[in-house]
Amino acid sequence: MTLQEAVSTCLSKYATFSGRARRSEFWMANLAFCLALFAWGILAMLTQWEILRFLGTLFFLACLLPLLTVSVRRLHDVGRSGLWLLIGFVPFGSIVTFVFSCMDSVPYTNRYGPPPKPVPYYYLPTAGPLPPVPPPADESELPFYRARRKAALEESGKQRYESVEPGLDSQKVEDYFARAKEQKTAPNREPKPAFSFSTMSRRTLGIAASGFVFVVLLVGIFLGQNSWRPTGQDPVQAGATVPQPAPAPYTPPAQATPSPPETTQAAGAAAVPPAIPTTTSQAEPQPVLPPTQATALQPGDLGLTSPLRPVGCTGQYIVVYHSSTDPTVYAQDIQTNLQSHPGSKYLLTLGSCSSLNQISNAGTMIYAVYGGPFVTLTQACVAASRFPGDSYVKILDAATAPDQAIRSCQ
Repeated sequence: MTLQEAVSTCLSKYATFSGRARRSEFWMANLAFCLALFAWGILAMLTQWEILRFLGTLFFLACLLPLLTVSVRRLHDVGRSGLWLLIGFVPFGSIVTFVFSCMDSVPYTNRYGPPPKPVPYYYLPTAGPLPPVPPPADESELPFYRARRKAALEESGKQRYESVEPGLDSQKVEDYFARAKEQKTAPNREPKPAFSFSTMSRRTLGIAASGFVFVVLLVGIFLGQNSWRPTGQDPVQAGATVPQPAPAPYTPPAQATPSPPETTQAAGAAAVPPAIPTTTSQAEPQPVLPPTQATALQPGDLGLTSPLRPVGCTGQYIVVYHSSTDPTVYAQDIQTNLQSHPGSKYLLTLGSCSSLNQISNAGTMIYAVYGGPFVTLTQACVAASRFPGDSYVKILDAATAPDQAIRSCQ
């Protein structure tokens, strides 16, 4: 049995556990499954497509039932029950089923049906040559009686010819048998199994149709999952801080200096001192220049007058004046401490140097008002001495833990 015939037979008996399967059908079907699985593995490694993994899983599940049925029919072919497959769950039990699969078919009809391949017909041995016939003892075999019998036969044939009785022509007889031999039909042979819906039972057709609908449904869900996602803005992106341009500084209108009104003295009149005006003239409004485009704010910037200035692990020192951990008063608290510590800046510890505490004990972010960075510890201690009550020095070092980064100035 060829590989194509084995696959065709296995598919036509997709859910048929009855009957028998010859040895070549069983091994060819398993070989076809292994080749298809090997080709799928090579294609999946070369392309790295997710759809191939999904289709490979479906193919493996679809091949389980026909491989199971052909294994049961193979056991039937050697006279064993299909329940012998359960021995595979026992350690080394699969060796028994492997031996049964390698055995030849039982050459007779067993309780599972006739043999799947033709049984050879064994002829009886031919007898030897006959012994020589002894000479006849009857007188009728003598030459005299033979001559009389021959003459009688000739006379009988002559009378038959003269009576116009039709006789048989030897040439016509030979022609008749030759034509009969050519027109003799060949013996009926068992048709080769082929995959056809007409040969499948209703049960097999129902199982195949259900499997096809299930596969189409899964493929549709897999391919259409991206179209079900909303096209709007991602909630995570919507909650992110959008950089806003810094407001332009307020410029108060300039006060114009009032000029005294011009007076004209009449000719011959006495000089009168000019009166001092008691009101100021209204200054003309100055044109407001358009604000320049501000640079984009960094993530975590609170939008204060002083921008966010993170620090890196450079080995320098900073003076921490104040830390804010309450999300409801971040901006107000930081702005107040920036004003109370002239020349200071603020940063978000999350994303800065690892020697700073990244998250508070309550799980909130930490904003710190600091001064620096300073190259030496002495410079940092001088800056910290300006605010001795609430300031301390920390080193910016990636190898130092946050609880060991504080440096003493004493």
